[in-house]
Amino acid sequence: MRIENNRLVSEGADGEDFQIEFKASPNVSRKPQADERRLVIHAPGRGSIDSAVREFEPRGRNSRHLLLGADGKRIVQMVPFDLGAIHAPGEDARTIDESSIAIELEYPGELHDRTTPIFNARSRFEEDGYILGSPLNNSRYGDWPLFPREQLDSLVRIVAALEDQITDVVTVEEIADSALNPAGPAFPILQLREKLIRENILTTAGRSLVLQEITRDVPLLGQPDKTKEGSTLLPQIPAGTPVLVVNERFDWYLIAVMAEIEDDPWLMGWVAKDAVRVGTDFELRVNDQHLLETSDHRRFPRIMPHKNGYQAKPLMDKDNPPKFIIMHYTTGTRMESTINHFKNKDSGVSTHLLIGRDGRVVQFLPFNIIANHSGWSWWEMQSGLNRNSIGIELDNAGRLSRAIEEKREVWKARKITIPEEHVRRAPHWKNEKRRVAWELFPDAQLEVALKIVKALKEKYGTIQEILGHDDVNLLNREDPGPLFPMQRWRMALFGRTSPKIEKFYLRESTNLIFNFNGTPPNERTKLHDPPILPADSEVTLFGKFDPTAIWTKITVKQPKKQPRLKGQKGWVRTNSILFEEMGKGGGNKGGRKPRKDDDQARGNKGGKKQNAKVRIKIKNDQPFFTIGGGQPTPPLPGSPFPAGLRVRRQTEKGKWTLVVVLDRVNGETGFEGWVRTEVLTKKKPAARPALVASGDRLWRHKDDQELGDKAPLRPHKGDPAVFPMHDSRVDLTREWQWFIRAINYKMEAKKVSAIFNFLRAFCNLTGLADPNNPRADFITGENLTSPLPQLDKVRTCARSVMKGRLEGDMLIVEMMDGSKPPPLKPGRVLPDRIEDLDIDIYEFTPRTHPHLFFAANITKKGGKVLSPFPNGGTYDWFLGGQRMVTWMPHVARSGVTVRYPLSRLVELPPGSPLPSPYKTDKK
Repeated sequence: MRIENNRLVSEGADGEDFQIEFKASPNVSRKPQADERRLVIHAPGRGSIDSAVREFEPRGRNSRHLLLGADGKRIVQMVPFDLGAIHAPGEDARTIDESSIAIELEYPGELHDRTTPIFNARSRFEEDGYILGSPLNNSRYGDWPLFPREQLDSLVRIVAALEDQITDVVTVEEIADSALNPAGPAFPILQLREKLIRENILTTAGRSLVLQEITRDVPLLGQPDKTKEGSTLLPQIPAGTPVLVVNERFDWYLIAVMAEIEDDPWLMGWVAKDAVRVGTDFELRVNDQHLLETSDHRRFPRIMPHKNGYQAKPLMDKDNPPKFIIMHYTTGTRMESTINHFKNKDSGVSTHLLIGRDGRVVQFLPFNIIANHSGWSWWEMQSGLNRNSIGIELDNAGRLSRAIEEKREVWKARKITIPEEHVRRAPHWKNEKRRVAWELFPDAQLEVALKIVKALKEKYGTIQEILGHDDVNLLNREDPGPLFPMQRWRMALFGRTSPKIEKFYLRESTNLIFNFNGTPPNERTKLHDPPILPADSEVTLFGKFDPTAIWTKITVKQPKKQPRLKGQKGWVRTNSILFEEMGKGGGNKGGRKPRKDDDQARGNKGGKKQNAKVRIKIKNDQPFFTIGGGQPTPPLPGSPFPAGLRVRRQTEKGKWTLVVVLDRVNGETGFEGWVRTEVLTKKKPAARPALVASGDRLWRHKDDQELGDKAPLRPHKGDPAVFPMHDSRVDLTREWQWFIRAINYKMEAKKVSAIFNFLRAFCNLTGLADPNNPRADFITGENLTSPLPQLDKVRTCARSVMKGRLEGDMLIVEMMDGSKPPPLKPGRVLPDRIEDLDIDIYEFTPRTHPHLFFAANITKKGGKVLSPFPNGGTYDWFLGGQRMVTWMPHVARSGVTVRYPLSRLVELPPGSPLPSPYKTDKK
């Protein structure tokens, strides 16, 4: 087979018996063709080649260069190779037409159960003649016939004849904006490319892919179900066979076999997941084309997203280099659904890389192309982070929903049950009070992902930070979630566990105004005390409905329990609007989501009557902002926020600055809102005491004077004001020693170590510095093979704060469990060196849980003056200002119940200041 006068002809040698005919189509592009062209494969689902000829022969809209029959023998050429066929769907059709050669394969397309048309009825095919799979542009599974080997072998011969004219072979769904008739998952595009590269027909450098491998002999099936014996395509794929995963479904992989078995190079089918090894033992680099590859120049599968999901220009280059790596999770249960989402025209989003749970990688865009992955985003006075960040998606379901099945608790993502061993409950960093279920990230996935971010940092020396999507878009993002090891990754990349931020303080108590897509507060609207529009109130839309908008303007048609609101116009949150279809009798047939092309979704323009078949309601009670002055910008719940609160800046617009709260307020943090720029200061304001929260019962320990005759006996004058609570001991492991070092972070390490001296009250005869009985000191790094020091008793100090439950005249004191390491925040890990300790890695600190700690105090002047413990360190403590404070934990061994007499305690009323550990005034 060869090309002669831009036509394909048979050489009639070596047994060639091709039936090549030319039937010209008038549907051609007369424009000059590009120097580099791709061969584009179509397989739209037709009954025969003749039906295609009948469509393309008369003047119309479409054509192909070649049509290839299922037998591999009949070939019809309809467009000479020097002209362009009109074949590509979508908005970029003209560009594709001018840079490609189109071949259509005779193929029935996806099978169905109907009797007509008969050519793609499932009943015509044996069970081993088709496979289950989902195409690139649709995540729905269907049955797809296998392509005849004779047809595929002939396709290779055709490509070989076109060798000088083409640079690559692709399916139409890989490159087109929309492909209604894809070649489908049964077309062996991966094997075809690899075969053409191996045989030097395609010489495009570096296109060989990173392969997976079969680990044991396993049957190849047409369906991912061992019970369907008739679907066996091959009794055995031998161990060691290279493969590529195409689809996944529960415990099964659809694979493309990347080797010839029984003289067949085109095998595809399903195998058990546990029979496939996804290798992660490779070194990674980023090449000059800004693509990820291994050190031996193998690449990962590339899939172009829809053009709405990225910006082809401007590039991230030396004038606008990448500064951030932003991590996401997909919220999906398989990679194919994410791929389909990025191929969807309406999604408008994409990313650079997708990493599967098993470590597989798909690259969507070169790293210098701007992907739409972070949306409205800010970080340290930089906004619109798409333009200088690299987005990485991890295939992970994220937050899970709880369900009861067969009287047991299960966790689900989009109706798919996630195995219990893959689930862990943890609070998101924004709200420590709420522990929810999340899907774990597998080790293989994290291993590959960490290699990738290291390669990115090495390639782009301009990378400043790795961030989560929830760091840069705080309004409604939670990914990558609390189970992602951000702190460990940041240490691996930058040698630090926390991001570099510039801290500011609120100079005075102030409101934080909601941030909606970077819009500063609208000072023309009434911000406070809007009326509540009750759930089930019926409304009409005032203008065109935009489901992506934050606010929607409505007219109240029939309010519930609020007759005075009838006929008023105003704003409600868009996500509170519910569209209900109406039956003939006016009843509700169930809510549905509106579509952009619905008459119902077009809203009320100029007072026109809404479509009578749809009723529009409010799903839940909503603040209702009356019209006047534009969209509302209300204050955040919890406003006003107190003076002295730590914040960081996002962006500044005029007299307003967008800030993020760094401290916890009632267990929550990460609040984002606008404040007047003038209320920000770099200098910390004078500390104001925190107040006892409403409903939170706290007790303060009396000082020595208040105890009077009930004070414990003092063995010698000047005895520290340390009170035993229980006789059990607690081992001071490395983790606990480091914890106490971290909460006393402004003290010298040697002074923290001195707290545990064997003559100190906390560690009498069980501590450090006894030359006759050395103990392991993990703070100074001495005697590490010796026994651990111990807290000889459970103790507290005067004026400490406690929490617990009452039992008669005793308080059952809430304690940390000394038999376990101090709890870390989700995703945080201890650094390798004590020098890298950070107080913010711990779940409990004196800042956040003062009742779990006490200040180490002593008494002087015969017990009349309460003073800081010797060798204390200055601590920026919001409860007591800047004082010399040495902090110790309220800690007991597991299983120990600490009962303490209420006679030594004073309850703190709600709203009262938490006490300073040194204030001696009697109350």
